[in-house]
Amino acid sequence: RHDEKRTTANNSSANYAGFVPHDFLEKSKKAFEVIFEAYAKGDKRILKELLAPKLYNAFCMAIDDRNSRGETLEGILVRFMNAEVIDSSVNDDDAFITVKFVTEQSNVLKDRNGTVLEGDSDFVDKRIDTWVFARKRSSMSATWLLYEIIDG
Repeated sequence: RHDEKRTTANNSSANYAGFVPHDFLEKSKKAFEVIFEAYAKGDKRILKELLAPKLYNAFCMAIDDRNSRGETLEGILVRFMNAEVIDSSVNDDDAFITVKFVTEQSNVLKDRNGTVLEGDSDFVDKRIDTWVFARKRSSMSATWLLYEIIDG
C-alpha cells in the first residue's frame, strides 16, 4: 500500500484547486462501470487508460489467463446502491481517494463451449468493492487512475 499522510474524507488534503467531491464521486461511478465492462470484455486498451501500471498488469494477466482457457466473462452491472468517499490522503505529489461502491451485479464465467463454470445469469449479487483512485496533484490531466482494489 501507499505510505501516506491520512486525512478524513470530509477534511481532505486531497481537496485542492479543481477537486470537487460530488463530481469526483459521479466520475468514479462512471469509471467503475467502464472498468467493470472492459475487464469482462477483455478490453486492455480501455483498461490501460484507467488503471495504474501495476494494477493494469494484474488485470492483463487475469484476462490472458482467462483467454488461454477459452473462457468468457459476462458481467452485468445492474445498479449502484451506494457510492461514498471513505478516505483520502496525500503523499508528496500523489493524491489518493478511496471509494466504497455497493452494487448489484450478475457475473457468469463460461467455458469455450458456453457451459457455465461460475455464476448464474438469473442471479443478481450485492457486492461491496473498495477502490483507491490516485493522481499526481501537479498533473495537468484531470484523470484519476484506479490505483488499488482493497479486498473486503
